[in-house]
Amino acid sequence: MDTTRFRRRSELPGVEVLEVNDSQRSWRCVTSAFELMLPESWRGHVAYRGAHHWLGPGALFCPGPGDTFELSRAETPGSFRVLMLDREALCSALADHELAPEGLGFHRVLREAPLDLKAALGSFLDDMRGEASSLRLQTRMQELGGALATHLGAARPRADIAPNPRAAERVRELIHADLEGTLDLGALSRATGLSRFQVLRVFKRAFGLPPHAYQLCVRIARARRLLSMGHRPAYVATELRFADQSHLNRHFKRLLGVTPSQYAQAALG
Repeated sequence: MDTTRFRRRSELPGVEVLEVNDSQRSWRCVTSAFELMLPESWRGHVAYRGAHHWLGPGALFCPGPGDTFELSRAETPGSFRVLMLDREALCSALADHELAPEGLGFHRVLREAPLDLKAALGSFLDDMRGEASSLRLQTRMQELGGALATHLGAARPRADIAPNPRAAERVRELIHADLEGTLDLGALSRATGLSRFQVLRVFKRAFGLPPHAYQLCVRIARARRLLSMGHRPAYVATELRFADQSHLNRHFKRLLGVTPSQYAQAALG
């Protein structure tokens, strides 16, 4: 059944995702943003800038603002996702790479897109589906900006970022003090005087994890303490601002190998 969904996250203004599932119909579009179309199982052709291009899994279509294009009727029902970024959002993702959006090679079709660019885009699209923290989403945006700069731009070679133990420790202190798990990358940047890109590199060099992964580990450690005190998983999920109990369950089991209920039973044994 053909379904179309738009997704937005308030933490990322100017960013929108279009998800199309099991579609076979043709599409005629005029873009108003910088777009990245990632075919998943959709196969067909796009008429774009006077030429016809094949699109399918492995390809990446990158129209820019004001472009028009037409997707043919698909060979069989298939799915694709589109990330739409307005100029300000794309500028933010590229801020550490000395590139403006116009310096990227949009207005093209990549029949075989670079694997790390597809991976960065796929991870970002997955996290836009609803449960990722602000810090994780903003990290994904920075990673995508780096991949775009590498493969669609001509960014200057960047010198390696020097270790900064004081800044890394400050980030860790802020994460531990953030009892509600609402800290974002912008706040860490302001607190340390580093760019968002530098915050990610400095922290990971010092502690082996990006800030969003470390933040999740801290939240799960708090969940363990509450469960050991006899609190029910539903209470713990609410107290630690997880989206719901199933959200807590998924992260808890992924990190510890057991559900919160199983952990509580063993802890109170």
